[in-house]
Amino acid sequence: MALKHIRCGSPNEGEMLVIHYLMNELQDTYGFLLSNYHHPHYSGTREHDIILINERGVWCLEVKDWHGSIKAGRIWWVRSDKYRIHNPLTALEKKVKHISTTLMYTGFGNTSVVGMVVLAQSEQDAPLEINVNDPLAFKVFRRTSRLIHAVTGWKFQAYPDNQNKKLTAEHMKRIVDILLPQVDDSEPEAIFGYTLHDLEEGELYRTYKGKHNFIPGQYARIKKYDMPAINSPQEFQRAARRFQQDMLALRQVKNHPNIVQVYDYLPDPQSHETYWLILEWVEGVTLSELLDYGFELEMPIPFDEQLRIVRSLTDALEYCHMKGIIHRNINPSSIYFAIDGTVKLGDFDYARVPDPNSNRTISKIGEPLIVNRYTAPELQKSGRDANVQSDLYAMGALWYDMALRPAANENIAIARLDGAALPAKAIELLRQLLDPQPSNRPASAQEVRTLLAQL
Repeated sequence: MALKHIRCGSPNEGEMLVIHYLMNELQDTYGFLLSNYHHPHYSGTREHDIILINERGVWCLEVKDWHGSIKAGRIWWVRSDKYRIHNPLTALEKKVKHISTTLMYTGFGNTSVVGMVVLAQSEQDAPLEINVNDPLAFKVFRRTSRLIHAVTGWKFQAYPDNQNKKLTAEHMKRIVDILLPQVDDSEPEAIFGYTLHDLEEGELYRTYKGKHNFIPGQYARIKKYDMPAINSPQEFQRAARRFQQDMLALRQVKNHPNIVQVYDYLPDPQSHETYWLILEWVEGVTLSELLDYGFELEMPIPFDEQLRIVRSLTDALEYCHMKGIIHRNINPSSIYFAIDGTVKLGDFDYARVPDPNSNRTISKIGEPLIVNRYTAPELQKSGRDANVQSDLYAMGALWYDMALRPAANENIAIARLDGAALPAKAIELLRQLLDPQPSNRPASAQEVRTLLAQL
């Protein structure tokens, strides 16, 4: 018996180096190696460079083919050429959870699923300086015997020995059969010069990653909105006009570095009930993914990074509020991090915006608002009372999560701030932002920016 390689896509040079190394070193072991496997799940499709399935479990390997020195911090990995990305273990942990969930629901709940980052180049060609305070740093490997010992031993198992049993040949075949049929080989949809690749289903829209058909390397985030059931043609016309006003008004915030840009808003050429919003594609991670990284370890995001994120959001909100736009749905999934580290506020789907033809404001169809831990108390029942202070509360709730790392279902507890590893002035500002009474919060994002400058 030998390890079998199943190609699900075309590996790059670095991935081929790792694949050849594993196939050679594990040639006398039974198992399967899937390369460039795309795993569909409820919120889209995620690519895995390598998935190794052997008697010890399932190994998800993220390959980085970097040359030059690498400084690997808890939040950022930076190369010698100043190119940087968020710690790849951040997104990898989320991928691992999706594979683990799939196996759990198909009878393999006690199968170990472990994620590892593998550097394709040698220590000489890509020296690594890694933050020893990162509790997941032990999951970074090279093409050395340490990697082989990891995937053939028990040390890196997700479950204790008494729970995680060895997989038999039949078990391994069944896992491959579970994963492979999920490869999405359907013909992608195309519209407005973009080929669409499914990302996620939202309450009001479906989101795609659009690849431009004529400009190499250009992508967009594209949202498809289907109008709700309408009782009359007149009602439909009013709803469509109101919806279009929202989208057009959001274009007022173009060109701010901390806001995801709106490129275009277009009706579907074949349906009067469908509309498309074309947005800037931010190549990076969201704050939700950053918070998920090491979640079980309750690791707070370093204070200097907290401060940078909050300052960027404050600038974005100040710009929006100056134009009369209230976001009303700020949450970790609406905060994007570009590869260069720029923080961007996006997802204005529930925003309240000014009516260009009057002094009143209009709200997006789809009321009531989504209510979650980031929703200000005054908005729990209706979004009509949203104001500047409501957005500032949501930003404070994000800051609370970054500093204290509460459980996902845990309500905000102001008393917990007493134990936060923050300067006294930062704690006081956070208390103000999270005050249940809007009148006790800072009056504007500009005021918050002034207070942040004193930290």
